[in-house]
Amino acid sequence: MTITVDNDSANDKTIEILMKKLPNLYDGGKQLHVRCMAYILNLIVRDGFDQHQSSIKCMHKTVKYIRNSTQRIRRFKECMKELNVESKKFLCNDSPTRWNSTYELLQIAVDLEKIFGMFEVKACLQIFS
Repeated sequence: MTITVDNDSANDKTIEILMKKLPNLYDGGKQLHVRCMAYILNLIVRDGFDQHQSSIKCMHKTVKYIRNSTQRIRRFKECMKELNVESKKFLCNDSPTRWNSTYELLQIAVDLEKIFGMFEVKACLQIFS
C-alpha cells in the first residue's frame, strides 16, 4: 500500500502518524509515502514559466483585453476569417493552478500569431480614422 500526496509538510506529519498506527508495514513503511509526480511536474513547469513571466503576462493581458469585449472578439474573429485561419480553439484564459492551461494559452497564441498582427493594425486604423 502507498499513499500519494504533494510535498506539504502537514502531509509528511500525517504519514508519520499513520505509520505509527499501522502495524507490519513492508520495509518499515519506507515505501508508504509516494510523492505526487503530477505535483512535482507542475513545480518544474512553473519554474520554467517563471523564466518567461513577462512574455506570459503580456499574452495573458492581450487575451483578457480581447475577451473582455464582444466587439473586440468579433473583430478578432473577422481577422481570422480574412486570413483564412480556421481554429476550433479560441483565445483562452489560463489558470494558475493548471500549468497545462498556460501552455494551451501560449500554443493557441502561436497558432493565431498572424491574427494578432492584423487585429492590432485594424485597431490602430480605427483609432486614426
